[in-house]
Amino acid sequence: MNSLRRTVRKLLRRPKLQGEMEAELAHHRELSTQNGNRISLGNVTSIKESALDPWRFVFIENIWRDLLFALRSVRRNSAYTITAAGSLALGIGVCTAMFTILNAVDLRPLPYAYPQQLVWVTQVLKANSTDELTLTPDFLDWRDGNRTFQHLIAYNEYTRSLTGVAEPIEVHSVKASADLLPLLGITPFLGRNLPQTADLAGQERVALLSYPIWQSRFAADTSIIGRPIRLDGEQYIVTGILPQSFLFPGAEQVDIITGLGKNEAGELARDGKVFTIVRNVIGRLKPGVTNGQARQDLTAIQAHLPLPPWRPTITIKLLPLRDHLFGNAKVTGIVLVGGSLIFLLIASANVASLSLVRLMQRDRELAVRRVLGAARARVISQLLIESSMLAGFACAIGVFIAFAIRNLLVAFGPYGLSIYGNLPIDLRVIVFASTLLILTILIFGMLPALRMSDFHLGEAVAAGQTSITGKRHNLRLLSIASAVEIAIVIALSSSAALMLKSFWNMRYKNLGFESQHAIAVTLNLGSSRYADKNREFSFINQLLDRTAAIPGVEAVAVTLASEIPPGEGHATNIVRIEGRSLAANSRQKALQRGQEVNASYFKVLRIPLLEGRLLRDSDRANSPPVVVVNNQFARRYFPGESALGHRLQTGESENTWYTIVGVVGDVKTSGLAAYPEPVVYTPYGQSDGARLRDLGLVISSALPVASIAPEFRTIVAALDPEQPVAAIESIDHRLNASVSRPRFTANILFTFSCFGVLLAIIGVYGVLACRTRVQIREIAVRQALGAQRTAIISNVLADALRLLIPGLLAGISLALVGNRLISSLLFEVKPGDLTLLATVCAGIVVAAFAASFLPAFRASGLDPLVSLRQN
Repeated sequence: MNSLRRTVRKLLRRPKLQGEMEAELAHHRELSTQNGNRISLGNVTSIKESALDPWRFVFIENIWRDLLFALRSVRRNSAYTITAAGSLALGIGVCTAMFTILNAVDLRPLPYAYPQQLVWVTQVLKANSTDELTLTPDFLDWRDGNRTFQHLIAYNEYTRSLTGVAEPIEVHSVKASADLLPLLGITPFLGRNLPQTADLAGQERVALLSYPIWQSRFAADTSIIGRPIRLDGEQYIVTGILPQSFLFPGAEQVDIITGLGKNEAGELARDGKVFTIVRNVIGRLKPGVTNGQARQDLTAIQAHLPLPPWRPTITIKLLPLRDHLFGNAKVTGIVLVGGSLIFLLIASANVASLSLVRLMQRDRELAVRRVLGAARARVISQLLIESSMLAGFACAIGVFIAFAIRNLLVAFGPYGLSIYGNLPIDLRVIVFASTLLILTILIFGMLPALRMSDFHLGEAVAAGQTSITGKRHNLRLLSIASAVEIAIVIALSSSAALMLKSFWNMRYKNLGFESQHAIAVTLNLGSSRYADKNREFSFINQLLDRTAAIPGVEAVAVTLASEIPPGEGHATNIVRIEGRSLAANSRQKALQRGQEVNASYFKVLRIPLLEGRLLRDSDRANSPPVVVVNNQFARRYFPGESALGHRLQTGESENTWYTIVGVVGDVKTSGLAAYPEPVVYTPYGQSDGARLRDLGLVISSALPVASIAPEFRTIVAALDPEQPVAAIESIDHRLNASVSRPRFTANILFTFSCFGVLLAIIGVYGVLACRTRVQIREIAVRQALGAQRTAIISNVLADALRLLIPGLLAGISLALVGNRLISSLLFEVKPGDLTLLATVCAGIVVAAFAASFLPAFRASGLDPLVSLRQN
C-alpha cells in the first residue's frame, strides 16, 4: 500500500521531476561548452528513460506507445485483423455458449437439497414389449421395506380441469406422495405441506398451489389457505403455496400438487380387483449409500414379490435424477466438452497459421528494431500487447455471439433444459470465458513472440529477403496447422451429418401417417361430471358434429389423447385369439395396443388400407363387433395367412368377440424412436365400457391452428361452460416436441460443424492471402518473365490443394473412428456411411476452393513493376 502511495505521488509530481531533470541535463551541456570541449552525453532520450525507470514512468509510457502502435497496426492490416479476430470471436463465442449448456446439464447442481443423493427409479417390464413403469403394490413394498433410502416417493402427472375461477382452465397437476417436498428439501411459501393421510384413498382431498397459479388465478390471496378449489369437478382443500423459486423435477412445471390417494390395502392384496401403476419414483439415498447398493436393496425386495397377470420379466432401473431429467447427461456432456475442445483446436490452428504468416512478413521490421537496440523483451512485450488487443476485440465480439447462440440453443433445446430457465451466466461461465481469453493472449502473444524474436538478424535485414522460400520450417508449420484444422472439421461435420440424418429418419421416415394439415386437440373430461357413459358419449358426439361444421374443417377423428401421434408407452394389453390357447410362458402371450377410434380416424391421418375395409360410422353397439388391425399385428399373429375373418378378444373382457375386418398400415405409436407395435383399432361406438376420459380429437384442415382454436373453444363452452380445452396444436408440433432431445444433440453438432467449416474457410483464405503477400516479389518476377495470369491463379490454387489433401486424408480416418463413439445416438443410420462422408468432404473442398479464388485473382492482377519497386 505504501509503495502504491509513493507511485501515485510520483505520478502527480511528474511535471516537476521532468523539469528538474531537463535543468540538470542543460547544466551539463553548459559546463561542457564553457571549456570549449563538448563532452558527449550519448543518447539523451535513453538517459531520460534510464533516469525515470526507477519511478516506473518508462514502463507506463512503453505500454501506452505499444497500444498506440498496435492500434495503427490493426488499422493498417485490416484483412489480418478481421480474419484473426473473427476466427477467435467465433471460437470463444461458441465455446462459451456451449459451456453454458454443459454447465446446466453437468456442472450446476440441481436446485434441491443435497441433489447428489436424489435418484429416479423404475421397473423395466419385459414381455412381448418393454415398458418402464412401476406397479403400485411393488412401490409400496419398496417404500416400507427398503434400508437404503431416507425417502421414496411416487407421482403421476395429469392434465386436470380447474373450475370455480374466472374461467375454467386446464392445469398441469401431479398426484404425489406426501413426502415429495421433504424429499426435495422444500418448504411451502405459505401454509403447510400435504399431510401423510393424503397418500391414502378416502381421506380429505388436499392440494398445494404453485406460486404462478396462485398469483394469476387467485390474485395472491393469502386467505386461499384452507379454502376449497375444484379439480375435475371434485373438491380439494388448499393447504399451502409453493415457493416462487420451486422447480418441479420434471419436463414441465407443475401448477397443482395433490395427494397420491391410493387404496394401499387393495393394492397390496394383489387380487386383481385393485391394480394401478405409478410412472415416476424418486428416492433420496441415505448418506454413504451408493446407487449400486440401493439397486441391490430394491432388487432383493422385488425378488420376493408376485408377478402381475401377464407375468413379465421385471428388473430395477435406477438413475441419478440429473440423468433422468436431461437424458444421458454424461453423453451430452462429452459431446459438449468434445465440441468445445474441437472449436478451440480449430480456432487455435486458424489463428496460429495467420499469426505465423504475419510474423514472417514482419521479419525485416523486427530485425531492424533489434539492430537499432530494441531488447528481446521489448519486442516480446510489443507483440504480446498486439495479441492482447486482438484477443480483447475477439472476446468482446465473442460475448455477443455466445449470447446469441445460447438463446438459440435454449429455444430449440429439449424441455429438460427448462429447469434452468434461460441458462444464466454464472461464475463458472465467467471463469471459463476469462480462461479462454488468457490462454488466447498467452498462446498467440507469447509463443509466437518467443518463436520470432530470436532469429538471425543478418539474414532478415538483407535487402529483398521477404520471400518465404528459405523458410521451410515455417511452411511445414503452416501446412500442419491447416491440415489439422481441416481434418477436425471433416470429422466434426461428418458426425453432425450422421446426427442430422438420424434425426430426419426418426422424425420423418416411415411414420405411417401424414401429419400435414392435422390438428390435435386434447380435453380432460372430469370424472365426476362425465361418470355416466351416456352423458360422455352425448358430449363427444355433439362435439364431433359441431367441430365438423366449422368452415375449413374437412373431417374430425376421435381417439384417446395419449394415442394421438407420436403416442406414448408400449403395448401391454393381452389379446385372446379364437382357436388359440395361451401358453403359460409370458413371452408367448399376444399383446396389443388398443385404440378406440371413429371411422374418420384413418382418413384424417391418411393411414393406408392394406386389406379388407376400414371402420364405418355404422359400426355401433347394435351391430356385429368388428376391429381393424395394423400390418404388424397381422404379420406377427397370422404369419403366412390373412388376418381377415379371425376373431379376438381385447382387454379383460371374456364376453365380446371382435371380427377382424381390415388391415391398415403400421403407425409409430410408441414414440418416433420406436418401431411400430401390434395395434387393434376398436370402433368408438362399440367401446366395451372403456371411457374416453382423456379425450383426443384430430382435425383435418388446411387452416392454421390460430383460425380453428377460437371457434372450437366457443363450441366447447356452449356444450359445457366448465369444460376447459387442454391443448390445441398441430400434429407437427407434437412430433417436433417428442424428439426434442435428439434434435438438441443434432443442433449442437450442426452448430459446431457450421462454425467449424466457417473457421476453416477463413483460415484457408487468410493463409493463402498472407502467403501471396509474402510472395509478392517472387510473383512479380515470374510475371516480368512472361508468366500468364492463369498460371499464377493455378499456382495459388495448387497451394490450396496442398493444404487440403493431408487434411482430407486425416479427416476421413478420424471420422471413421470417431463416428463409432456416437453410434448409440444414431437411429437407422450406420456410423460408417461413406456417402455422407464423401458429401461432407466434397462440400468442404468446394468451399475451400471458393475461398481460394479471391487471393488467387488478387495475386494474378498485381503490376510487376510496382511490386518490384516496393520490394
